[in-house]
Amino acid sequence: MKQLIIKLADQLGIYSQLKKIKELTIEHWGNKWQLKQYERKELYSKFINEMDLCFDLGANFGDDTRTLEELNARVISIEPVKICYKYLKKNFKSKKVTILNCAVGDKMGREIINICPSSSFSTMSKDYLEHYRKKKSLANLNWKEKQQVEVITLNYLCEKYGIPKFVKIDVEGYEYEVLKNLKYKIPIIKIEFNTEFKEIAISCVKKLSTLGKYEFNLALFSDDILFLEQWTKKEGVIRLLKELNKKFYFGNIYARLK
Repeated sequence: MKQLIIKLADQLGIYSQLKKIKELTIEHWGNKWQLKQYERKELYSKFINEMDLCFDLGANFGDDTRTLEELNARVISIEPVKICYKYLKKNFKSKKVTILNCAVGDKMGREIINICPSSSFSTMSKDYLEHYRKKKSLANLNWKEKQQVEVITLNYLCEKYGIPKFVKIDVEGYEYEVLKNLKYKIPIIKIEFNTEFKEIAISCVKKLSTLGKYEFNLALFSDDILFLEQWTKKEGVIRLLKELNKKFYFGNIYARLK
């Protein structure tokens, strides 16, 4: 996809200009990570206000938690992988940030998480695990380590801390389990998707639509820039997800309660 975009830009005679703009942008912001943080903060600031309650489910090393903290939101940051949890505890000292070492699923209990040295590929989903193991591009990764983790539910979090303004869900194939038994209407939800598992994303969209009148948008790849100029209904985003499946895409679904 990246090479296709470069080829098209070159044919249009604008590749050198786009490359220069990117270089100047990265130079201005210091590095790509800072640029991504800026994009995320710009987007989140449109719907998150100071002291809003937010849940970061699958916090990893805390990129979203950091953005929410900078917006002065109250954050419940959930991370089951021990090395990531220890990093979060060390680097987030604000009283507005609560960090929990557990996973979120469809029922309370304990489950096994398959740990990958590249922590963002750690997963509780057997289907995701088998898929990852078969991908040639991930041949250098392994999931030899397993950890037993406490599992709580999104309903439990809502009942203990309050219904949040915003929830981010990035749990490597376990997204539907997080939403499956949800009974509360949450104003804004961000859900990671992968078109190789489009049925998970579609199931999440359908589940939210049973709770209230949600409208949807997408951010493709790791960008935090909305793909659609106008938010769309359930049918529109499902149709788009099916179209994207003709090629490999990943990104995030944004659901907004009307």
